[in-house]
Amino acid sequence: MKASEAVARALAAEGDAPVFSLMGDGTMNLIVQIAALGSPIVTVRHEAAAVAMADGWARSTGRQPLRVRG
Repeated sequence: MKASEAVARALAAEGDAPVFSLMGDGTMNLIVQIAALGSPIVTVRHEAAAVAMADGWARSTGRQPLRVRG
């Protein structure tokens, strides 16, 4: 098992919270694995957008999003 598969499985086990991520070389394989497991992913073009979206989602739902750093 690759590291990206193990991390994706761990994130998917946390529930149905969306993953907010900036797509990059460091996160590309992880995002593919997360998508394969059916977890919701929100990819952005800038780090600030991921933070703002995750913050808005958390405030509106009262839950915490899962975050992947690139």
